Amino acid sequence: MPKLRRLAAPVVVAALALAAPAGASAAGTCADTDLMPAADNMPRVAASTLCLLNEERAAHGLPAVAQNPSLDRASVAYSQRLVRESFFAHEAPDGSDVVDRLTAVGYIRDDVAWTVGENLAWAQGVLATPANVMRAWMESPGHRENILGRDFREIGVGIVMGTPSPGPEGATFTTEFGRRSSGLSASAASAGVTTPTAKRPAAHRRAAKRRAAARRARAARAARIARSARATTHKRRAKARSARAR
Repeated sequence: MPKLRRLAAPVVVAALALAAPAGASAAGTCADTDLMPAADNMPRVAASTLCLLNEERAAHGLPAVAQNPSLDRASVAYSQRLVRESFFAHEAPDGSDVVDRLTAVGYIRDDVAWTVGENLAWAQGVLATPANVMRAWMESPGHRENILGRDFREIGVGIVMGTPSPGPEGATFTTEFGRRSSGLSASAASAGVTTPTAKRPAAHRRAAKRRAAARRARAARAARIARSARATTHKRRAKARSARAR
C-alpha cells in the first residue's frame, strides 16, 4: 500500500509575514482573521485558521478538509511539546516524527493506505493572527503544497499560547493533514510528495527506537565517566587527608 508523508520546513512567521502589512485582513468571508491569540479565544483562532485554509483550497478548485478528532489531538499535543521543550522541528528530540505521532493517536493503521503531511509555525505579537500565519504558509512553497494537497481530506488544527523561543507573547501552530483509504492508488498518492519520502511505520519506529537507545547509551557512558571522575577525586582527597594525618 502507498504510505507517504509530506513535510514542509517549519516556519517562524516573523521571517515570512513581514512582507505584508501587519494585521491586514484576508479577503473572503472568514471571521476573526485578525484576532490576536489569547488564552480565552483559541477555538476562534483555530476556526479562523481552518476557514482561511479551506478558502485557499476552494479558490484552487479543491474540496475542503474536515477536522478529524485524532488529528486534532496530535496537532495540539505537538504544539504543546514544541513550546514546553523549546525546539522547533518536524522531528522531536527523541527521534519521533509525524508518522509516529499519528500512529500513536490511531490515525495511521497498518490495514489502510494513508498519506499525511504537517505544517508548523510560531509567531509573536500581531504576526500570530490567523491571517498572517496563513499568508506566511502560502508564501512558502512546501507549506503551500500541503495546504493545496489534492490527496488530503482531513486535518487537525493545534494552536497553543507560547512559542519555542523567548520573546513577546505569541502562539505556536501545528496542522496535521491526512487521508486514509483502502483504495488509494499509487499514482494519486505520489503526486507532489516533498522530502523525505515515507518509510513503513514499523521500520520507522524501529529506527527511532535505535536512535533513542543510542542516545541513552551515550548518556549512560557520560554518567559513568562522571562518577568515575568523582570517585577519583574523592580518593585523592582521602589520600591527602591521610598524608596530613601522618
